[in-house]
Amino acid sequence: VKNILEENGWETDAKFFMKTVGGIGGDSYSITETGEFFIGNKRIGKTFFEDGRGKKLPQLRGRFEISQGYVLPIGTNEKSFDGRYTGVIAEEDIKCKVIPIWTR
Repeated sequence: VKNILEENGWETDAKFFMKTVGGIGGDSYSITETGEFFIGNKRIGKTFFEDGRGKKLPQLRGRFEISQGYVLPIGTNEKSFDGRYTGVIAEEDIKCKVIPIWTR
């Protein structure tokens, strides 16, 4: 992810990304040719071809199985830069778990 950010000039001071785990080992996800994004059979959203400044975003297409020991990171905003562009990450690369103490 860091390489993709640097290559596209999406510099950030953030050292970590905070994402929801959208899928775990044994789950599948797919991205159609038109960019529709599904985890299992549930439509999550879509992918975009470029960012708000016109820079091309990475494009994953097809059906993918998540291997054991990996997770699919997903943001809560449809325009989030997350697993729909980068794929899965190893569980061992997760630095911490956020637990909300108050939700509405």
